Order: sequence, then C-alpha cells, then structure tokens
Amino acid sequence: MPKVTLTIDSNLDNVSLVGVSIQGLCMLTPLSPEAIHDVQLCVVESINNVIEHSYTHQEGYQVVITAYLFNDRVMLDIVDTGKGMDEHLRQVVNAPHIKSPPESDLPEGGWGLYIIKSKMDEVTYQTTNNTHTLRLVKRFTQHSCKIYRRI
Repeated sequence: MPKVTLTIDSNLDNVSLVGVSIQGLCMLTPLSPEAIHDVQLCVVESINNVIEHSYTHQEGYQVVITAYLFNDRVMLDIVDTGKGMDEHLRQVVNAPHIKSPPESDLPEGGWGLYIIKSKMDEVTYQTTNNTHTLRLVKRFTQHSCKIYRRI
C-alpha cells in the first residue's frame, strides 16, 4: 500500500500546501473530481481545526498528515499533540451516523466536523499518549469514481 506523509508547522499559511498535495494525490485514484474536492475540503478543515483549537494558533508544533492508498479507498490520518477535542466533539466524530443538528447543539468548530462527517465515508478520532489522530476514509464507489487510470 503506497503512503505519503506530510509534516507541517502549526501555521495556517501551511494548510493550503497540504490541500494542493492531497488533491494531486487523489487525482491518481479513481475518485471523481467532486469526491476529490470533498476529500481536499475535509483535510483542510481538519488541519484548520487542529491549528485553531488543539494548538490555539500557536506556531512551532507539528501537524502530521499521512495518506494511504488502498485498492478500494484513500485513508488519511491527521495527527497532533495539542490539547485535543473536547468530549462532546469526540462523540460527534465517533457517532456512527450524523444528521444535520440544530445550530445550538454544536459548539464552535462543530459545523466543520459535521461537514467532514457528511462528506467522508468514515471518520474516527482517538487519543493515545497525548497523540490525537483524526482518521478520514473515502471509498472508491461507483458513485464517487471516474474511469480509473493506473500510474
């Protein structure tokens, strides 16, 4: 399984570089242009959340993004060592299904997670030894695919 790891400093100016890189990587998969855009949007939103909420806009910390390419999906891990998500947001992320919540039910940052959950096929969050991992998975379904070209 091919994989690519990108490491950036916790500065919002670096996020667009990852977005373009993920877009390019996804163009090598059978994902449709719309699905590629969704993956890029979700990765950028996830990294923005890490920088804004987990690192509270403090520079000098690492955000590590690893993309794995499988025959049937792309899987992306966004890893940080900041303060992590609060319990309510963890429940939103790890809930098996998500529906559009009333605005009052989501704290600041919750709408981004709603968008991520609605665009990706799987979203999970876990913390181990103060290392937080948000995992995003997009499957290559007939609906999300273009004609596949092997490299």
